Amino acid sequence: ADKKQRQESAPLKAVRYGDGDIKHQIAGVIRPVADNYYFQSLKEYKALLSFYNINVEEVCGEVKGKQYQGLVYFALNDKGEKAGHPFKSSLFSKSVGMEALQKRIEKSGRAIKDKGLKERSRKVIASAIKSCKNRPGFEKELAKNGISVLFRENEQGRIYGATFIDHEQRAVFNGSHLGKEYSANVFNGLFGGKQPEPKGQQL
Repeated sequence: ADKKQRQESAPLKAVRYGDGDIKHQIAGVIRPVADNYYFQSLKEYKALLSFYNINVEEVCGEVKGKQYQGLVYFALNDKGEKAGHPFKSSLFSKSVGMEALQKRIEKSGRAIKDKGLKERSRKVIASAIKSCKNRPGFEKELAKNGISVLFRENEQGRIYGATFIDHEQRAVFNGSHLGKEYSANVFNGLFGGKQPEPKGQQL
């Protein structure tokens, strides 16, 4: 439910597998994302798309003795699992293919530095950390300020990755790119795993 609320506050519409015409739905997200958002790695691009229920994967192979690298896009269902068949990036446009995305990654690094885009995100996240005592509250506070967060967790609930999407500035940041105080370890200490025991029982 929380993810749905965060998606509704975002500028693009998340893919709904049950609504059909998946290719059209995916195209409606990946083209504007590739053209307008700043991301510094394919990992950050992948995290951004997962927020809109889309998965992207690299495919490598050989045709007539030539090596090639490409991308395929899948829809994700409500559980975050792949649904339906994959679509080659060439079915959409060159802007969502490997070559164009590599150029976008290079351009993004320069733009983030030149425009000082990290500063706003750092301030909003730092303020939310101070004012919120639990993860739902933290996520809602960020959403109010146009920022989404995606935590990656293992089966034990340990947070091992954090990616922030600043929709206002259209910039994606891996937590560690913002600084040590925004890394996955910090958020695991705050929100990860089981709830801490009462103070009297802690070692």
